[in-house]
Amino acid sequence: MLLWGFGIGIPLSMIGLALSYLFGWNWRYSQFLGQISNTIATPLIATAYIGTIMIWSRKAFLQFVKTGLESVGRTTLTCYLIRFILSTFVFYRFGLGLYGYVNRFEQVLTVLSIWIFILIFAYRWLQKFQYGPIE
Repeated sequence: MLLWGFGIGIPLSMIGLALSYLFGWNWRYSQFLGQISNTIATPLIATAYIGTIMIWSRKAFLQFVKTGLESVGRTTLTCYLIRFILSTFVFYRFGLGLYGYVNRFEQVLTVLSIWIFILIFAYRWLQKFQYGPIE
């Protein structure tokens, strides 16, 4: 799954990116030529991701991340709402209002910080309770 998915999917995706670049990101060409190869590549890359997760689930590598993700899976609705509330608070006007004021790197740090908080919260919550507070 990994070899076929990534081996065929990523080069196809790169071809779509290269075609869009060659045509100067003109939407007429990008939406047609760039999308054909990306549309074909998407299920292949998704299959490779599934294979990666299947292999990872059988290994002890990064066990603490697996434990955290299991906890998030058991408190899905709560974690979804926490992420929504924190994200809107950080970026919208009724909170910090940072939308449009942070660069991509700061956005990634914000998302990672929220996810780390959610992973820790869900794990700690399930140590005391069977379900999340909203489930």
